[in-house]
Amino acid sequence: MNSVTKKLRSDLIASIQATLEVSQQIQGLKWKDGSLPEVQKLRSVKNEQGHKIHGKRALKPYRRPETGPERYLLWYKKRGLGSTTREYLLLYAMLRGKAYDRAEKKCREGNEPSVYCMAQALERYFEGGKCPITMNHISEWIAGGAAPSLEEAA
Repeated sequence: MNSVTKKLRSDLIASIQATLEVSQQIQGLKWKDGSLPEVQKLRSVKNEQGHKIHGKRALKPYRRPETGPERYLLWYKKRGLGSTTREYLLLYAMLRGKAYDRAEKKCREGNEPSVYCMAQALERYFEGGKCPITMNHISEWIAGGAAPSLEEAA
């Protein structure tokens, strides 16, 4: 594994960990102190068909609505981290020679990965921004072409 892939992998792991930390902060702000076990207990009760018995109304006394604006900002941060993580995952798959349709089986129309952002992320791992993989290489890979390698693109 070359140094670019190693650096990308470590940034990917850091991005995933940051996303998980934000998720935990959101959960901590959502419920009143000490009420999480009770909320989990209410959520786990199901009927014979496997449907939840208790809905949102049963959970309302445990919520903390005063933290709404703070949770909103954390969700905004989490979405940004999610897109960065997606770019890193796709770049990592591409550099390892995986086909795009194997790395991302489904992609809703209008939610295609940003070729520009992926190229910018990849350029950070090269001194002077002289990355051998261009936006055209990434576009061809997303369109179904073969994954470019660092040696072939140079």
